[in-house]
This record gives sequence, structure tokens and C-alpha cells, in this order.
Amino acid sequence: HEEAAAEAAAEATVTAAAAAEPEASEPKESTAEAAAPTDRKRPLIRPISSTRYVFERYDLGRTLGDGNFAVVRACVKRDSGNEYAAKVIDKKKLRGKEHMVLNEVRIMRLCRHPNIVRLVDEYETKAEIYLIMELVKGGDLFDAISQVVKFNEIQASSMVADIAGALHYLHSRRIVHRDLKPENLLVYRSKDNKISLKLGDFGLAMEVEEAIFTVCGTPTYVAPEILSETVRDRDQELFQIKTGTFEYLSPYWDHVS
Repeated sequence: HEEAAAEAAAEATVTAAAAAEPEASEPKESTAEAAAPTDRKRPLIRPISSTRYVFERYDLGRTLGDGNFAVVRACVKRDSGNEYAAKVIDKKKLRGKEHMVLNEVRIMRLCRHPNIVRLVDEYETKAEIYLIMELVKGGDLFDAISQVVKFNEIQASSMVADIAGALHYLHSRRIVHRDLKPENLLVYRSKDNKISLKLGDFGLAMEVEEAIFTVCGTPTYVAPEILSETVRDRDQELFQIKTGTFEYLSPYWDHVS
């Protein structure tokens, strides 16, 4: 029953999202910060001579998370006091995957949606790349699922609506994310304590002009048809919404072996 409910909820919500996108309700940025990510005239990532340029503008604080080639740290812009997240990428560890970061920056510059993490600015030195992004303090959805154990149907339907809204926005711009999973969904809690989701990590995202059948993404969330190359990436994301919805509605430990 839970699996059937997950599929029905996902399909119904995607249909609703196609009819009306959610209105933005995020804090306003300064004109310069808001314009920076969509300015196509400047270099894709702004080159700077040293990290001093970044540190003069941002106070980098505690580590929020880390990965194979990057560390994410909380930061505060010195002139405004606004809080952000700084993704600090070690270029030595990045070798061979530079295209993923360039692609992430290019795609995120095009996106302005309340359920997609905002890219504010980016800098590159000889050793590191700094991506300054919206700070989402609630952690990722995977951790939230493990802590809550199970969400109710009302909570799950709200989450599916957030994801569907973000995907409809991307698909209407011929962008596919290709790695939709709880770890790439960040939990945002508003001042009135309302929880919403924001989609992040666009390393595998791409703009498409024709049907593609690429085998990519996290194996646990890849549609079987993708492995046999019989379904498009856009269709895979509907499959990923369904599997995610099943996770929200099911006790966490039922999936742990």
C-alpha cells in the first residue's frame, strides 16, 4: 500500500507542479549578488590571485560537510552580515573531474527557484575553487529521514510538491538533474517553522536538446530502464521521486540491512 500511495502521490504532484510553480519566498539579496550568477559575459568562474580576496569578503567558519574533493563551510559576508555556505574545492583532488564543477556553476547560474539552492558567487585560485551558495541550515533529507524515522502523508506530500516544483522548473528550461536523492535535498525551515526542500548538487546536471539515455547517478536511485538505456533522464527523475516518496512514508530501519 505504501508503494502504491507513493507512486500515486508523486504522479499527482508532478501534474500539479506543471500547472503552477510555487512563488519565491526567499530573503532578498543585494543587486550585485543577485545578478552575479546569471551574468554570462564574465568568465565562468572568476579568477583571483589569492585566497585573501575571498577572506577579505567572507568570514569562513565551521565545517558543515565534506566530500571527495570539497569541504563545505558556513560563512558570513563581512559587509552585510548575510550567512552563506562556502564550498571549497581542492583542485588537486578534482583532477579529471573539472568539467563537473564547471557544469555545476553554469547550470546553477541559470536557476532562480525557491526550491533550488542559489549560487551567489564563485572564485578560483591556482589551488582552490570557492562556490558561495545559499546556506540551508536544516541538513540533508537523508539525515532528516533517519532522525524522524517516518514522515506522515501530509509531510511527504509537501516534500514531493517541493521536488516536483523544482524539477518542473528545470525541465521547462531543458535541464535535467540526474542525481535526485535524499542526500541532495536540503531541509529549509522558515521563520514560521514550515519545512521545505531545496535541490542542490548539480554536478551531474546538464542542458539537453534531444532525448538522452545516459547511465549515471547513484545506483540505489537509478531506474532499471536507465540501465537498459530504454528511458530518458527526465523520466528517470519521476522514478526517483517515487522511490523517495516511498522512503519518506516508510520506517527508516526497514531499509537498513
